[in-house]
Amino acid sequence: MTTRVILLRHGRSNYNELGVFQGSCDDSVLTETGLAMAGKTAAYLAQFPIDTIYTSSLQRAKQTAYIVSWQQSEKLHPRASEDLQEIHLPAWQGLRYQFVREQHSDAYAIWKETPQDFAMLDPSGNPFYPVRELFERSLNFWQATIPNHPNQTIVVVSHGGTIQALIATALGLQAAVFHRMQQSNCGLSVLNFPTGLNGPAQLESLNLTQHLGETLPKLKEGKQGTRELLWASDEGHPPIEIALPALPGLQTHLQTCSTATIRSLLQRTLGNSFYHASCCIQSGTYCILHRPKSLKHSIIQAINWLPQM
Repeated sequence: MTTRVILLRHGRSNYNELGVFQGSCDDSVLTETGLAMAGKTAAYLAQFPIDTIYTSSLQRAKQTAYIVSWQQSEKLHPRASEDLQEIHLPAWQGLRYQFVREQHSDAYAIWKETPQDFAMLDPSGNPFYPVRELFERSLNFWQATIPNHPNQTIVVVSHGGTIQALIATALGLQAAVFHRMQQSNCGLSVLNFPTGLNGPAQLESLNLTQHLGETLPKLKEGKQGTRELLWASDEGHPPIEIALPALPGLQTHLQTCSTATIRSLLQRTLGNSFYHASCCIQSGTYCILHRPKSLKHSIIQAINWLPQM
């Protein structure tokens, strides 16, 4: 019955380069860097037998999905779904992040700290809650998709915000955890549904970027605060040596923790509705937590991250 889902964020886009909110607009396309990232990801995924590819209907995701499909031994035609589109942010679409932080500071604070309460006007002037709507779409996608793929592996190509919502709804988490699980461009996350929709999913890994040649995932909320590289070892064995880059304003620590400690730290970040069994933490697992100075909560950068040797 197990359905395995590989979640993939699209490659870097021109809107990513400009530092502007993309939302669900379809003006954003992959840059040359984004196309190269998608190619590296496709080559990495070619080793896995994939039964179906789903993609957001937005072109930056479709470009990534088609590059992945071409690398499969049996060419797969990606299935587009509007449920997989990025979060709808009509009032901020096309605006620079810095402008929104400065000119809409009160709304931006709600967006970051209590996203479930963040409201915005749609093009018709009616208020709606973008994060709540995104979580509803994500749940709809699982309900429409998982029953059709027992004992199969599917790839879902989508967007940073949407993948966060997909993971959260699969694990039974609330919209308050939005922004707390990082999704890098062409980062890979894996969910397993052991009993389809009859039981909780399990997060096998989050935001893997080694296939892109990244020693560590790039920091989403600026190069400041603290970053903890946690290695799970109930026997207390020290982690392997890792060269940690020195960055002004950022303290990076590497330490060994028990599996129970790491699960507790994840639960502290994601709330009490996150059950320890929801994540595959075992001896040898790496977990990266980033606590930016600008936020009251931590961000889970990656789980089951393996350093380059």
